[in-house]
Amino acid sequence: MGRQKGQNFEREESRFLSLWWTENKMDDIFWRQRVKITSKTPHAERQLGDITAVHTIGLPFVEMFNVELKAGYSRQTTKQAKKNNDKRNEKRIKAGKEPKPLSVHNTPWDLLDVIDSNKIDDNLEIIQFWDQCKSDAELSGRIPLLIFKRDFHLPVVVINENSFGWSEITDHLNDLKSRKMKLFLKGEILTFYRHDDFFEWLDPETIKIIHRRKS
Repeated sequence: MGRQKGQNFEREESRFLSLWWTENKMDDIFWRQRVKITSKTPHAERQLGDITAVHTIGLPFVEMFNVELKAGYSRQTTKQAKKNNDKRNEKRIKAGKEPKPLSVHNTPWDLLDVIDSNKIDDNLEIIQFWDQCKSDAELSGRIPLLIFKRDFHLPVVVINENSFGWSEITDHLNDLKSRKMKLFLKGEILTFYRHDDFFEWLDPETIKIIHRRKS
């Protein structure tokens, strides 16, 4: 079930990024990476991570960013959550109350876990996700970009403001006026953005300009 959720999210995000990159002209520029490659593999810079370019016009993006995708990870399965919610709403309707929308409780990678959990930092899910994204980015010389989606929530983008190369992008763009939060963790400043706000702000043309300059 968890693997299926992850694959579905990778397909959805590949299509989203393709449309974003081409101004809604093409939906098949990017696709999910099927095989994990080592840094010694030719063109590792676009083969690590969860997203790769299947058309050459998408190379500037995947050569600049290592994209890691995570979805699901709730303690309840979707099927069980729906079943429990239906039972609760049946009782509420009989009592003359309004039904409640579906939600999942006890998601184990709430950011508050970083502050109040008894777990060792390295065992916290959100830190494991970031460390994997950062590790692949370092191997391939790219900017780590983590995109995660909790069950029944909107996707979120995570970026380290101190990542090598990120300042070149922000120098071209105004500050992103969006709901966001910052996490100071192990010497890094991680900023969490609403997914759609982030990609509305991040300009593909800026990425292409910087990529041409580096090339």
